[in-house]
Amino acid sequence: MKKVLIVDFNATAPTYNHYFVKGLNDEGVQVDILGIENKTFTSYHREKLNYKGFKLGKKSINYILNWLWLLITAKKYKAIHFQWLQLLKHNSLELLFVRILKQRNKKIFYTVHNFFPHDSDDEKVNKRYVRLYRMLDILVVHANSTTAKINSIAGLKDIVKINHGYFYTEFADFQKSTYSFELLMFGSILAYKGVEDAIEVVALLQGLNISIKLLVAGKCEPHYLQTLKDLIRDKDLESVVVLNIGFIEVEQLIKHYKNAALSIMPYKEIEQSGVLYTSLGLGVPVVGYDVGGFGETIINEHNGYLVPKNDVAALAQAVRKGLQNRLKLRENILQDIQNDLWVQNAKTLKEEYYK
Repeated sequence: MKKVLIVDFNATAPTYNHYFVKGLNDEGVQVDILGIENKTFTSYHREKLNYKGFKLGKKSINYILNWLWLLITAKKYKAIHFQWLQLLKHNSLELLFVRILKQRNKKIFYTVHNFFPHDSDDEKVNKRYVRLYRMLDILVVHANSTTAKINSIAGLKDIVKINHGYFYTEFADFQKSTYSFELLMFGSILAYKGVEDAIEVVALLQGLNISIKLLVAGKCEPHYLQTLKDLIRDKDLESVVVLNIGFIEVEQLIKHYKNAALSIMPYKEIEQSGVLYTSLGLGVPVVGYDVGGFGETIINEHNGYLVPKNDVAALAQAVRKGLQNRLKLRENILQDIQNDLWVQNAKTLKEEYYK
């Protein structure tokens, strides 16, 4: 079978790429990846993938050179599959490149991980992404909510729905029965993720004499970090809400999940989240708000609990249930892991689209 080229110029989704490409390779699809290899994430895996393109130091220069490389070599690949086009956040140049690319290769796929960049409120940027979706013929999604947005804003398209697989399942420890934190909130710490609501949950449960600890781990802007510190202080929760601010290496990420009973994800808006699939992949049930595509992955009383958005009281009760049923939820997740969605996705793409 001819090769497929996965394009992720600036390594925006290194963990996703690893499992996505590994699934394709396991199904006999030859895959190259065009872009920078983010070894901070990829070196943790034994399997090495085939990266192509320029690596001259500065990301912006590499980005343009790799686009030129792609335009020159496009005809050599059976299909070209983009994971993200970041330059659209700054200008419309990539829309021109895509038009040229479509003349050189008819099978161009684009995975709509999130309809707009995370937390984007720039109308000009969002319009560029809508133009991109209208321009491309085949869009790949993981959530029905994404399909609905595409159809309502970008018009009817050829949309390929595949199920998002779990991350880091090979490192999960389902025998572990003790933990350091009842709740873990991991990833970039941003306002739309509802961190304040997670803190309010701890305060509510503390008021009911339920001892609970929350670890919030990830990068955070100083201004928002101060807002969170003030809230923690005002609620008198300094001893039970721990902030671990900064970049978290993969090894520490895995340790955090192994030491947590539940993940809490009170996101206000999202299509999907790598944090969700990391938590489940490492055997940690999830409680959160029923937004975006979360309801397609989290099933109440099976692998976690979802409640209506902004209902902090209901979220606190979901945490209580999650802690009470934690072992059963973990057993269910272990069963789910046996069904490798990455391989299923590879079969679908190989047999129906990468022909």
